[in-house]
Amino acid sequence: MIDSIKKALVSLALLVGGTAAAYAFLLDDNAKQSVKKALGTVKSSVSTLGELAAEAKGTIVEGDLPNREDALRQWQEIGF
Repeated sequence: MIDSIKKALVSLALLVGGTAAAYAFLLDDNAKQSVKKALGTVKSSVSTLGELAAEAKGTIVEGDLPNREDALRQWQEIGF
């Protein structure tokens, strides 16, 4: 268990180090600006999705739904 955690941490460190080196040495200024813009877009998208998930509420339906009997029958047919 400890060995697998160590391997995962070493792999993560190599990935982060390789990514940082590639960013620093292989990308020109335009590419770096594009990466920063993409990261900003991802960050704002994740933030928006988080807000939407926090605001999500269930819908309470009063009364029977039109297809309720059909749905219950189908569930019974498959064994539930």
